[in-house]
Amino acid sequence: MSSSTGTRSKYFAYVRWGSFVSSTCQPLAGVRQGGILSPSIYAVFIDSVISKLRAAGLGTLIDQLFFGCLLYADDILLVSHSLHDMQAQAMLDLCAKEAADLDFTFNTKKSVVLRIGPRCNYACVPLTLNGAILSYIDQCKYLGIVLTSFRYFKCSFDHVKLKFYRCFNTVFYRSKNASSELVSVQLMQSICIPVLMYSAEVLQPNKTTINF
Repeated sequence: MSSSTGTRSKYFAYVRWGSFVSSTCQPLAGVRQGGILSPSIYAVFIDSVISKLRAAGLGTLIDQLFFGCLLYADDILLVSHSLHDMQAQAMLDLCAKEAADLDFTFNTKKSVVLRIGPRCNYACVPLTLNGAILSYIDQCKYLGIVLTSFRYFKCSFDHVKLKFYRCFNTVFYRSKNASSELVSVQLMQSICIPVLMYSAEVLQPNKTTINF
């Protein structure tokens, strides 16, 4: 866990691990962890990536709205109708170049490719980022949602079910001593149900998933 102390013009940080504390150092790059302005500052910093993709006409448009680059903090999702736009039209190359201009690099070991559509199982040309070949995968997690490579847009809810049952069993076991069904129900509604319903309002799970 990291903590920081500051003055008017600079701040110093140290690392605490259990009862051990490191010596202080002065961060020379990045945004302050836990700072109130950090999300806004980072959004301003990374905005040029989205702006240049939009200006280049690359990526997906839905009702004339640009959805080619979805971004939350440092989790970036590029969306394109075709591999041609992704590589030949330089979406990946544009992102790599802009990252170099901003003095950071993408982690190619954590960057992957997920295909959705009728040809999702067909072999295709590799995509590269910063000279590294990206792996094609069957599933990936983005902001807690597991996206699945399929003929149409599909999400997997298996991890949600497991997390719900794990949470419910824990609450049920620990609430037995209360000898009150109302307490168990209230705990389930406040703790377990939010786990099960996370993002359900926008993903629209099918009947098979709902009737698990």
